[in-house]
Amino acid sequence: MEYVDFLNKGAKLVYEQVVKAGYDISENSPYCLMGEKILALHDGKNQTIHLCTRNLKSILLWETPSVLEEDLSDSRNREATYLMSNALTHEATHAAQYCNNGNLIAPERASEEVTEWKSRSIGLSLVIGGTKAREEEAYLLESDPYFIADAVKKYCF
Repeated sequence: MEYVDFLNKGAKLVYEQVVKAGYDISENSPYCLMGEKILALHDGKNQTIHLCTRNLKSILLWETPSVLEEDLSDSRNREATYLMSNALTHEATHAAQYCNNGNLIAPERASEEVTEWKSRSIGLSLVIGGTKAREEEAYLLESDPYFIADAVKKYCF
């Protein structure tokens, strides 16, 4: 459960709600091997969220020479916390959508403003599965863990 070290306060609340909803959290499952940039995956059918801490560490060049270690440690830990917290919240958004019969959970918050990076990420997500609307919603809501914790409670309990 190394991923717990990389969750901020809001993401820990999301984690608690997802587990209460009956989801399992799997760390570094074989699904993480589908792509080195995959940080997390949602499997609604099996009520599992897969978190990929090995991929996270690879992305952040965790294995650095000891000379640089001290300089990079704090910034790398902050970045890891940001990325893993958003990844869990993103996948928890999909859990709430799944519990809501595959429907959006906050259509009123829909926005056309998706950055280029998120647009590329949405493309990758669509290869794995899902719809553009659900992926866009998950990317828009991944930075709002308190909303997502409430949505999981509303739709999955």
